[in-house]
Amino acid sequence: MQGWNYKFYDLDEIFVANLLHIKNIHQAWLIKDLVNFYCNSSIRNIDELLLEEYKNFSSPQDAIKEILKNNKDLILKGVKTVLSKMKTKEIPATHDFYLKLFALHQPKLNYDIILIDEAQDISGVMIGLIQSQKANKIYVGDMHQQIYRFRFAINSLKQIDLEQYNLSKSFRFGNEYALHLQNLLSVGYKKLNDTPLNLKGVRHKTKIGIKFINKKHQICIIARSNLTLFEMVLQYTSNNKKIYFEGNYASYSFMNKVVFSLLKLKQKDFSEISHSLIKQFDSFDEIKKYANETQNYQLKSMISLVDKYETKLFHFNKEIKNSLVQTKEGANIIFTTAHKAKGQEYDQVIMANDFITLNDIEQSLNEIDVDYYKLIEELNIFYVAASRAKKVISLAPFLDTLNKNVAPKVPTKLQTKITTKAKDNKRMKSKIDEWLKQNGY
Repeated sequence: MQGWNYKFYDLDEIFVANLLHIKNIHQAWLIKDLVNFYCNSSIRNIDELLLEEYKNFSSPQDAIKEILKNNKDLILKGVKTVLSKMKTKEIPATHDFYLKLFALHQPKLNYDIILIDEAQDISGVMIGLIQSQKANKIYVGDMHQQIYRFRFAINSLKQIDLEQYNLSKSFRFGNEYALHLQNLLSVGYKKLNDTPLNLKGVRHKTKIGIKFINKKHQICIIARSNLTLFEMVLQYTSNNKKIYFEGNYASYSFMNKVVFSLLKLKQKDFSEISHSLIKQFDSFDEIKKYANETQNYQLKSMISLVDKYETKLFHFNKEIKNSLVQTKEGANIIFTTAHKAKGQEYDQVIMANDFITLNDIEQSLNEIDVDYYKLIEELNIFYVAASRAKKVISLAPFLDTLNKNVAPKVPTKLQTKITTKAKDNKRMKSKIDEWLKQNGY
C-alpha cells in the first residue's frame, strides 16, 4: 500500500491520519501507539480502561495527556476503526494484530510442555495466551535484561509465581568481574527498590579498564544511543580500520531518507522533503517538539544527528562506508548499541559514556513523578552492555560521573579532511547528488 511506511511492529501516523481523516498529527500518533499497545496487552475491550492502562504504562508527556483527557471518544473510535479494517483486510495487518486476534479466540494448544525463552521481554498478550494453556510451562530469562518496554514488553518473571531455579554461573566472564559488576549495579537497583544482581562467573579473568584493551585485536564498542555510537565511530575509524556494525549499518539511521528530509527541513528547503511525516512540519523546532512530546527516541536521535553535523553527514557516511566489511570476523572494530548487542559476546568491549549513572538515578528520585520502570530499564541496558565482554572491558562511568556526556573528539585527521571538503561547495553538491542517486531520489 503506497504511503505506508510499513514496519512489522508499527503503523505510520500519516497513514493513520489519512485513513481516519485526522488533521492533528498528535492524535494520529496516539491512535497508532494505542493500537500497538492494545495488540501487545492482555486487555480485551477497547474502552476507557484501555486508555487508563496505556497512561499508567507509558507515562505520556503533557501534550498526549491532554488528548487522552479531552478526546477520549475520538481516540477510541480511531483505534477501533484501524483494528476493524485490519480484520476485514482493508488494510494490511501487523504481526502484533494477528497474534492478538489469535489470543482473543482463546485457542487450546495440544502440548505437554511449553518453553518460553527471553521471558523477561514478552508481551502481555503472550503471557495471557501461554498461561491459559494446560501444558506445563518453563520460563527462561533474566529479569535484569528487560530492555524492550518501549515495545510494551512485560517482565513475566516478576508476574508469574513458579518455582525458581538460578543459573549456576555465567560462562562468559570471570568471577572477579562478575562480583564487581554485581556490587556496582546493585547500588542502583537497591535505590530503585528492585532486585539486586546476583552474579557468578567462571575461573578465567576478565580485566577491567581501558589500559587493558589490546588495539591489535578486535574491539567491540557499545553505546546506549545511535548519536553517541556515531560519534564513537568518528573517533575510532581513522588509520584504515576495518569496521562492522552489528545488525547491518543501514539499520542505524546515520544517513537515510528520513535524515535527509530532516536536513532539508532544517535548511527550510521544503521542496526537497520527501518523507511524509516530516512534510507535516513548518520548522525544525516544531519537529523537535513533536519528537519530545511523543517520546519518539529514534526520531530524536536522528534530529540530534542533523542538528549537530548537518551536511557533514554526507562526508562521514562516505568515510564509514569505505571502511565497512561484510563479516564480523574481518573487522578490527565492531560497533553496536546495547539493544543490538543483546545475546552477543565479544572478547574486548569498550562502553560509551552515555549510559545511566548513579547520579542520574538520584536526581530522578528527587522529581515529583518518578518513572521507576524507566530507570530500572536504563539500569538493565547498562547491565546488558556490561555483560557482553569475555576477556576485557572498559566500563561506562556509573559511580564516577565526571566524564559523562562528554562527546568524543573527532580525530584531527578526519576532522580536517571533512572541514576542507565542507568548504568546497562544488564538491559538497557532488557528494549530495551522488547520495541522492544511490538512494533513489
